Amino acid sequence: MLIKHFGKLMVLFAVFALCSSAYAQGTRRTTEKDYTFKAREIESGKMLEFSELTADKPLVLHVWAPDCPHCQRHMPYLSSLYKKLDHEKVNFVTYSVTGKTNDAQSFLKKRNLEFPTICLSNGSFSKDLKDGGWPNTMVFGVDGKLVGSCDINGPSYVETMEKLVEKAEEQFDELRAEQEAQAEEEANKESDGTNWFED
Repeated sequence: MLIKHFGKLMVLFAVFALCSSAYAQGTRRTTEKDYTFKAREIESGKMLEFSELTADKPLVLHVWAPDCPHCQRHMPYLSSLYKKLDHEKVNFVTYSVTGKTNDAQSFLKKRNLEFPTICLSNGSFSKDLKDGGWPNTMVFGVDGKLVGSCDINGPSYVETMEKLVEKAEEQFDELRAEQEAQAEEEANKESDGTNWFED
């Protein structure tokens, strides 16, 4: 009798464990943050879209505000990072979360900064992106997934960011290698077909 009840308890425990696991997975999916945006760059007027900027290379997105003292002190380190990046391999955009386009333009011009910049006032932004803190720099990799972020204000900022960018670049390198291997495999399958022109 005890064995029978014990067996029932084990079954109930297994069902509970499976349900808990499924719930946890579902929760992770629904709580994943959305950082998408579509906005015009304040100088060129070019439309910049998150999905395009993360399609084939990493995206570095720096969030700041012209009237934020902490952001102002952070700018020299951001400028150092911008100069070190290979812009053929990495996309870089700054996002001004407060004020008008003119405020961001004036701020950057006064400091001789030429970052590609978008503003809250000239585009559409996800709630997670609008509600986040600043200054903060995020790096996105394959499929637009967040690789990491950094809000350090100091010399170690550049080193930390370079490591995040390197990690994102490795993701894209692996993706390209997989795509090339798949293409080669498909080509080999086609070349192994029967040659219908043989005698």
